[in-house]
Amino acid sequence: MKPCLLVLIPLADEDLAGFGEQFDVIYAPDADARAKAVAQRGKDVRVALTNGTTGLTADEIDRMPALELAGALGAGYENLALDHARERGIALCVDLVLNHTAAEHEWARRALAGEPKLLILDEPTEGIQPSIIKDIGRAISYLRSLGNIAIVLVEQYLDFACELGDNFAVMDRGAVKFACDRSAMNPAEISRQMAL
Repeated sequence: MKPCLLVLIPLADEDLAGFGEQFDVIYAPDADARAKAVAQRGKDVRVALTNGTTGLTADEIDRMPALELAGALGAGYENLALDHARERGIALCVDLVLNHTAAEHEWARRALAGEPKLLILDEPTEGIQPSIIKDIGRAISYLRSLGNIAIVLVEQYLDFACELGDNFAVMDRGAVKFACDRSAMNPAEISRQMAL
């Protein structure tokens, strides 16, 4: 059974089709469809996709007891009840602007829309405010929990990488100079290797 995705913003047909391959999509891009979807199917929703203008209210979040991930596509999250979602332990992917190039801004949409076997995230915390870094970590953890995608995280923020990784490698000029798995992982040794 596919997880249920509530889409609250207008999307192109090809994007909806892509989401439909991975999710049971509820498309509710206007106020009437939204109210009806939350009332009738809110209990089924595991993922919600919105934007800053459209948002997601605390009341709507409460009516979605299975909600695990909420994403705000594009810049802004002003109408998304972030604190309420965090209190519920819902992973948040806000701004979906996680790197410096426009091609990478929609990484979460692409990761969820298709059926990739591998997701490569190149320093997703770079330039991001600390409060959002935790949301990024929860979103990565959620994707990881789906169990059908390998994630390669390239990250200089060691604590962030240590929280999420199963296997670790320190590279220098394209060559692996140190590697270990979680059971043998020693943050001090990784830090030492990174400094060399």
